[in-house]
Amino acid sequence: YRYRYWAKRELRKRPKREVQKQLASWVKKLDPDEHRFRHHQIEALWTYRGIGAADPDLLLELLACDLHHARAAATRQLRYQGCGLTKGERDNQLLRSANDANALVRLEAVTASTYIATPQAFQAVLAIIKQPREAHLDYAIRTALGAESLLPFWSESSHPSVEEFMASFNLNSKTKAGSSTLNAREAAFDSQKKLAEIKISCISGRLLFSRNRFEVEAGQAVKLVFTNPDATPHNLLILQQGTPVESVGLAANEMAKSPEGAKNDFIPEDQRILYSTKMLAPHSSETLRFLAPKKPGTYPYLCTFPGHWVLMKGEMIVK
Repeated sequence: YRYRYWAKRELRKRPKREVQKQLASWVKKLDPDEHRFRHHQIEALWTYRGIGAADPDLLLELLACDLHHARAAATRQLRYQGCGLTKGERDNQLLRSANDANALVRLEAVTASTYIATPQAFQAVLAIIKQPREAHLDYAIRTALGAESLLPFWSESSHPSVEEFMASFNLNSKTKAGSSTLNAREAAFDSQKKLAEIKISCISGRLLFSRNRFEVEAGQAVKLVFTNPDATPHNLLILQQGTPVESVGLAANEMAKSPEGAKNDFIPEDQRILYSTKMLAPHSSETLRFLAPKKPGTYPYLCTFPGHWVLMKGEMIVK
C-alpha cells in the first residue's frame, strides 16, 4: 500500500498529459488472465482520479465485471462528477449497482447516492430498500436518507417504502435493554432500595460513549445497562482505580494479531479488569450488575475493540 501511495503521489507531480498517455498504454497492456487484472484496473481508475482525468470505458467495464469487489470499487467512483460519464450514464449505472446481487456493491451505491443527490439517486436508494439487507446496509441507508442532500426527496411527500423502512429501523434500534429480569437472583438484585441505575450507549459513527462519567456511592448496588446502537461492535470494561487505560487498550490491540482475540472479545487477561460486558454486536445490549468498590476514587472504563479505546473511555466516580 505504501509503495502505491508514493507512486501515485509522484505521478500527481508529473505533467497530466504525459501521465494520462502512459497510464492508458499500461492499462491496454494488462493481461486479462493475470489474477490481479481487476485490481490493476482499479488502481488505474484511482490514478486517473488523482490527476484529474478519467477513463469512462474502463469505468463501465469494471462496473459490469464478474468480480464484486471491483464492481464495488467502481461504484465508489460514481460519486465524483469527474468520473467521465454523462449525467444520464451515471444515473443508470448507479441504479444498476443499486440492484446488484452483492450487498457490498449496494452499500457503495447507497453512499454514492448522497453525493449525486438527484431524483434518480433517490430512486436507487428505494431500489436497495426492497432487497435483502443486514445491519451495516440498514445503517448506511438510514444515514443516506437523513443526509441533507436526499432528505428533501422524501420528507415532504409520502413514500410508503421509506416510511416502512424507517419504522422498522427505529424499532430494531430501540433494544429493550433491562426491561425483563432473567432470574430470581437478578430480580432480587434489582429490588434493592438504593440501586444505582446507569445507562450508557454509544454515539453512532463517532467512537464515543454517550456518557464519559457517572457517579455511584462506595459499596452501592449498580445496574449498568450498556446499549450498542452503532454499526460496529463495542464492549465496556471497568478497571481498577489507577489503571492506565492505554495499558489495557494496547494489550487489546495486540490480541487483534490472533484469531483468538476476537473469540475472547478482545478482553485481555488482566486482574485490573473489575467488570466487563461481552463484545456487543450492533443493535444489542447487556446489563452489568455489581457492587461498587468500597474504596472511593476514580475507576476508568473503556471499549477494547482494537483502536476504539483511544476515544471510547470514561470514568466511574466512587464517592
